[in-house]
Amino acid sequence: MPIFQEKTQHKNKRTFTKLRTRLWENESRKERECARIEENAAISKLFVQQEVADLDQGDAESAVRLAAPYSIIPQVQKVCSVVDGFIYVANAEARRKHEREVELLQIKAMIDPALGSPRRPLLVLCCVSRPDVHRIPCVYVSHQLQLTLLDRPWMAQDTDAESLVGFLEGIEWILREVGRL
Repeated sequence: MPIFQEKTQHKNKRTFTKLRTRLWENESRKERECARIEENAAISKLFVQQEVADLDQGDAESAVRLAAPYSIIPQVQKVCSVVDGFIYVANAEARRKHEREVELLQIKAMIDPALGSPRRPLLVLCCVSRPDVHRIPCVYVSHQLQLTLLDRPWMAQDTDAESLVGFLEGIEWILREVGRL
């Protein structure tokens, strides 16, 4: 499986004996199943979209929806403040419609430096349901999510949910990165 990652310099090299990593998904299993059936994206319960000043021109509602940043619910903020790294599962199935702009805003809400060290690593698992499903390669997903603009170590890894091919490589990478914090 291809791996795409940013090379970074690590200034602080403390070793942690415990890994506190938060794996998050935007949808519960039941919501993902419903979304597959309906071919619609499920609404996340982890995030709250912030209000932005009203716009008076054109389609203001959709402009606000796209431009408004997200915040995370208080319970998840507590978790994000104590983890050493993040794992984000991105749907990489080519046949699906993706809202990468919204996903990027949600990722930024989770990794907000106000909630902890800005050097905590981010692993993006670019996941398909089965190995035979046509995928968007991780290099394209990382470009769509604008991961190169993040000021932290990150890696995008192709994987599939059925066989977990590529999953262990991603976990090994984040464990090495967490050891460098």
